[in-house]
Amino acid sequence: MLIRRPSLNKLGAVVSTPYLKMKLPSPTGNMITLRVDQKAARKCYENILKTQRRSYTIVTFKRTPYLEADPRIDQ
Repeated sequence: MLIRRPSLNKLGAVVSTPYLKMKLPSPTGNMITLRVDQKAARKCYENILKTQRRSYTIVTFKRTPYLEADPRIDQ
């Protein structure tokens, strides 16, 4: 699950990226610790990169001669 920063702030969560852990307070007052498997995190990251690569498109422009683009020259 991907949680953005505003949601983390509302939850009062503390995220540790190097340890792949997140701590947040529970409604009863205890601390909840969420741990992530490193292999699962790596696979999720790779999937995100694959979808981002597919979303980019390459736009090419045809180069026109300078004289054709100049409105002061009669053709």
